[in-house]
Amino acid sequence: MDIYPIPVPVSLGVVALIIASAIGLSLRRDARQQAARPVKQS
Repeated sequence: MDIYPIPVPVSLGVVALIIASAIGLSLRRDARQQAARPVKQS
């Protein structure tokens, strides 16, 4: 079974893209939850 060697920059780019996507989606989710939360009036 031959495995195609993936260049290191491509591999790191894919990992960076996955991490950046996860952070972006997390921030977006948090912003939507903040917007949906009722405003406390004092």
